[in-house]
Amino acid sequence: MKASPCSPRMPKEPLERHYDILVIGGAIMGSALAYWLTRITENGLTVLVCERDPTYACSATMAAAGGIRQTFSSPENIAMSRFSAGFLRHAADTLAVDGEAVDPGFIPRPYLFLAGDAGDADRLRAVHAARAEAGAPSHWLETAELDATYPWLFCDDLLGGLLGGPDEGTFDSHALLRGFKRKAIAGGAQFCDQDVVALERSGCRISSVRLASGIRVNCGALVVAAGGSSGKVLAQLGISLPIASLPVASFLFSAATPPPVSGNAVMPIIVDRSQGLNVKPEGGAFLCAMRGATTSTSFDTLVWPALAHRIPAFEASRFAGIWESAIDASSHDGNPFIGPFSTHPDVFVIAGFNGHGLQHAPAACLALAERIVHGTWRSFDLSRFSPERIDQGLRATEHF
Repeated sequence: MKASPCSPRMPKEPLERHYDILVIGGAIMGSALAYWLTRITENGLTVLVCERDPTYACSATMAAAGGIRQTFSSPENIAMSRFSAGFLRHAADTLAVDGEAVDPGFIPRPYLFLAGDAGDADRLRAVHAARAEAGAPSHWLETAELDATYPWLFCDDLLGGLLGGPDEGTFDSHALLRGFKRKAIAGGAQFCDQDVVALERSGCRISSVRLASGIRVNCGALVVAAGGSSGKVLAQLGISLPIASLPVASFLFSAATPPPVSGNAVMPIIVDRSQGLNVKPEGGAFLCAMRGATTSTSFDTLVWPALAHRIPAFEASRFAGIWESAIDASSHDGNPFIGPFSTHPDVFVIAGFNGHGLQHAPAACLALAERIVHGTWRSFDLSRFSPERIDQGLRATEHF
């Protein structure tokens, strides 16, 4: 990587002007949206992305583990992940600027979801059928098959597992962010390293925003893509959305005797539903996360016992580091909020992905860009993720 994706870039033209679309938040959602907005329009659409932290030091994007899977209970999420997998495979060419490629380095590795109770097993079987219908193959393993395929896995308390397919794996989140941002700028989008401190209205429409420097910027439409801060931004307009930052942590550890993986049975990315634990290989070590474990002391008290239970070879594990971060969590139904507001037709939101944002950004941002430009959902119908569903008493529950 020749340069950081975090390099500040101020607009070449004065900020005191009108922009067709102003985006608050320049991490993966803001940058991917800017890329698609400049790509799908040919009428000189002007786009300004405001990101208060050009280093992205506190961005969930930069701390994300970079995984992609198709095991979801919402068909929209399966469809978006399928699109994103294809996008990642060709991203080096798609996002190249002046011949310089930015390769997210997609590495295929299937996810293995483990069911510890009957309810989870039934839901995973339903997802298995939904994946097949969507063209995302997977394989259901009963407990005996799990035990035979992965003899290093403790299976006595499991009721089966769902193994994903070839479009699942890992990639470099830093590279994907850098690629989207560079390509968006090459397409004419402008990035500004200032915080938006006030939203100004004319009736029910956005007229301008005020930056921390005091500069006022006029805009035709506003997109809030500020991750866990999106709820606070929208509150300025009297809009209430249950989006907040949820602390999360990833733990790096080594194992004295790694699982004896051989042949075609490569170690998948394990999602142990019964313990709230996930773990994957990371170079010559391993990376894991666990529900409720957010500090370094959690490794010995919570993480290590769960690791040793599920994979006995990890009983001799050594803690090597922690990445503390946060995700933009939605407490409504586990799915994001994407789209406009009927009370504010020129205000859009794309936030609340509950840790799935990085893998869904290529597809979700394409869908929203088309919705903004054309007024309809085209590539993906994400109307079920409308923020209006709260007032309508609707839920688009995501179990995984």
